[in-house]
Amino acid sequence: MTSTRCATPVTHAEHCAVATARYDAAAIAHSYSTMIATLLSVVAKLHKEGDPLLGPVLDVAGYLTEEAEHCLASEVDEAQIRLSGLREGR
Repeated sequence: MTSTRCATPVTHAEHCAVATARYDAAAIAHSYSTMIATLLSVVAKLHKEGDPLLGPVLDVAGYLTEEAEHCLASEVDEAQIRLSGLREGR
């Protein structure tokens, strides 16, 4: 098991920066989740009615899901870099 203790004390500003990054990532996740949930509701209605718009709407849902995954992966990478810097005292 690796230690998570910082090499140097972490300042209040550094804690705030990490908390802000986490908040930003959570806000992005919430926005994408809301869009995807709305689209899934539309997909269910279109499927029930046998509407020909189902295919294009599924394409949009797939696109939003991929964008959410890429965006959140980027946020996670950035947070990891920031945390590593804090642990190393940078």
